Amino acid sequence: MSESPEDKNTTILIVDDDPEISESMRLTLEANGYRVLAARDGNAGLVLAERENPDLIVLDMMMPKRSGFLVIEALRQTEAFTTRIVMITANDGSRHKDYALKLGVDAYIRKPFPMDLLLTTIRQVLYPGMHNDVSFMISGEMNMYEQQPTYNPNMPLR
Repeated sequence: MSESPEDKNTTILIVDDDPEISESMRLTLEANGYRVLAARDGNAGLVLAERENPDLIVLDMMMPKRSGFLVIEALRQTEAFTTRIVMITANDGSRHKDYALKLGVDAYIRKPFPMDLLLTTIRQVLYPGMHNDVSFMISGEMNMYEQQPTYNPNMPLR
């Protein structure tokens, strides 16, 4: 994994069936120096993740063909799979969030969200400790946004 997004070696895979959200994320991430891949459903996302081995996956929970949960379950069957995952969803149920964290997602964000929140979350997940200017704790509290991502407290520092 690369040390900094500015070197354009950090690859992020976006897996989301909403073309507007996916395109907004792509434009934001590319403008910040990331290499971006995209898939519109869980099956295509799984294939790209296995083939490209991205540094991070931004994964929607509810998608056609294969849900985000099923994508994670399939990816985690391989012990060598260590890619970071940020799950995004419009679902506000705590049961889904708890299950996502149990599956090993590194962060969980509810839609709709500002792109600044996504970018900050990705930076913190990829480069823990490098972005001390961000008001955030690994437990998931983020004071600068009304919506707060949930970070997996068991997330190992890789």
